[in-house]
Amino acid sequence: MEDIQTGSIEYNRVTRLTKDVRSFNDACTFYLVDLSITQYGLTLYDNETNLPIEGFESINLFPTLIESPTGSASPNPGNENKVVIEFTVPRPSGSIPENSNWFVEWEDELGQLDWHVLYISEKTSDEVQEVFIPY
Repeated sequence: MEDIQTGSIEYNRVTRLTKDVRSFNDACTFYLVDLSITQYGLTLYDNETNLPIEGFESINLFPTLIESPTGSASPNPGNENKVVIEFTVPRPSGSIPENSNWFVEWEDELGQLDWHVLYISEKTSDEVQEVFIPY
């Protein structure tokens, strides 16, 4: 999972994630599909082996679309170079192993939109957390 973009968020805290999509202008599904019905799948991985950690089920989220690229098939147009979504990752039961992260697959009915890694820690505030994932 080298060269994958990363971000840090917190469990049970509203996260507003901004994704830079300026390099997707020519042929990406970020512009072809309705991003308001996409899915965010999180799988817990070991940082050293890059393999899923057994005993933890994947988390499936359906983020709320705040802003979509101008000219895309999605509602809420804003800036042509970004997508803004909001979601909250519930803390799974059990102890989260050290040296782990959540591998994220953002997808829709046509396939993969994007993938990145989120490092998630315990909640420290009730304010919305802002995270930027570059292309």
